[in-house]
This record gives sequence, C-alpha cells and structure tokens, in this order.
Amino acid sequence: MEKIYNQFSNKVILKNLLNFCFLAFLIIGFSSSKIFAQCGPTTYSISISTASYLDETVCQIRNAAGTVVHSFGPNATSSSYVASGTSPNNGPFTFWVGTTGTYNDNTPTWTITASGGGGTVLTGSIGGGSALSSRGSFCALNSTILTSGTLSPFTSCAGTASSEQSFSISGTGLTANISITPPTGYEVSTTSGSGFNSSVTLTPSLGTVSATTIYARLTNSASGTPSGNIACTSTGATTKNVTASGTVNALPTVSTTNPTAVCSPSTIDLTTPAVTAGSTGGL
Repeated sequence: MEKIYNQFSNKVILKNLLNFCFLAFLIIGFSSSKIFAQCGPTTYSISISTASYLDETVCQIRNAAGTVVHSFGPNATSSSYVASGTSPNNGPFTFWVGTTGTYNDNTPTWTITASGGGGTVLTGSIGGGSALSSRGSFCALNSTILTSGTLSPFTSCAGTASSEQSFSISGTGLTANISITPPTGYEVSTTSGSGFNSSVTLTPSLGTVSATTIYARLTNSASGTPSGNIACTSTGATTKNVTASGTVNALPTVSTTNPTAVCSPSTIDLTTPAVTAGSTGGL
C-alpha cells in the first residue's frame, strides 16, 4: 500500500521521532548473529519483521562467486530459496540487505531457517538508510558420506558368529540420518563385541557426523558364502558401499568304519591309527 505523507499530519511527527531514534541506531551499525551453518541441499525460509516500514528494504542471497541467486523486496515479509547443492545454487551464501530510499525509515529484522530440522541459520537487523551490503553468511554444500577401511573375507562355523572387523564412516552437509545396512548374513554395531543388529543409524549434529567406527560380522545364522555391500545412505548424499564377503563352514561330522557300530564297543579311541588313517580333518 502506497504511503501518503502529509506534513501537517501526526504521522509526519511520528516519522521524525523515529528517524531521530534510528539515526542513533545507525551510528552503532547493524547486528547479525550466525547461529550455525546448516550445510546440505535444503530450502531456506526468510522472514522479515519490522516496527516501521519495509518499502525501502531490499534483500538478496549471493553465492560464493558473488552472483545473486535469490532476491526479494521491497514490502516483502517472507521468502524462500531452494539450495540444490549444485552450482550455482551451492554455498557458502551471503545475505545482503539494504534500506536506503527517500525516507530511510526502514528497520528490518530477519531470520533465516533451514528445512529438514536445520533450524535457524542466520538472524540480524539494521536501521534505515543502510546501503545494500552483506549481513552474514550461511552455507548449503553437498551432503557427503565418507568411508575409510576395507573388510577382509569373513570365516565362521555354522551356528557361530564370526570375528568382527571394522571400518570408519563420517558425513558432512547432512540433512538426514546416515543408515548403515549390511547384506543378508551380516550384522553391524557401533560397539565392539556387542550391540549387533541388522542396521545402524547415525544422527548428524548441525549436519555433521564425526568419524565413527562401524563393526561388522557374520551372524550366527549365516550359511554358505554370503556377500554383498554394506550400504551407507542418507537423503541427498551419494550412497557409499563397503564390500563384505565370507564363508560359513559346515560343522564337521564323525563316522566310523572300524568298528562299524558305535554301540559295541561303548567307546571309541579317536586317536587310534585305524581312525586317524581315514580322517579328512587331520585327527
């Protein structure tokens, strides 16, 4: 709505008082608080509030190259920007705000939040008559999962879990949990020697999962030669696979031909030459 000013109205008196107060504010400058940098493909929501006007408030989002990738205003109280994580819509970004005009009476306060649980990434405010300038930075980099280490072939006996092996995993710019899912016949845990299950979930903190050791082993119900990939996935990130292969050996069987019956005699000496000569297991 267009503002109509009348020098004889009460509104002019009020504006003059506001301008006087805001002049003192401009001497101090603007304030901006970077809560944290939420990285990863996401949607940023920008809300603008003020105790005065927004008719001279212009906002921009610029990428690292200084290119304007999103702009809005004047008279806008909200806007949204989708950061795909690919150029040119990848961070880090800077948020630019200006309030210069005929009256220099705009005093915007802004809040930028990230979707996917990212929360508030930038807040700030400036007074009237402020030139268009960067008021803070935030980022939207690609979600990335990193793994380190490989697994040697596993071996076990039927009915018994194998010895464990481990690899390391980390992530940056995440907007969702990392899920670690092994193939059939395997189980994983974040604790050596216990806590094994069919999958593991790692929750990022501010978009980051610090290096975490993942333990893997053959289950006690595995059979044959199970193999496949331990899949490490997160929404928006490229899946990382850790190869697992193994052999489950059948339990040995004992049969006798000398004597031919186990009932007579009642005991058999497995170390006698007659038994060891026919053994395939090296008794």
